[in-house]
Amino acid sequence: MPQQPVTNPDLTEAQLKQARLRVPHLLEAETGYRNGSPSRPLPGEPRPTYGSGHESG
Repeated sequence: MPQQPVTNPDLTEAQLKQARLRVPHLLEAETGYRNGSPSRPLPGEPRPTYGSGHESG
């Protein structure tokens, strides 16, 4: 039987803090924007290595 997905209330305060630090990095790697949206870019976004049209590999 599959496990129920982990949600914020299941995490310790230390785990939440770590997730809050990592999520913007993951979003930037995937979308080019730390908040995940080109409609609300943060200052300096997109950075050249993560900007639109960047292909890795």
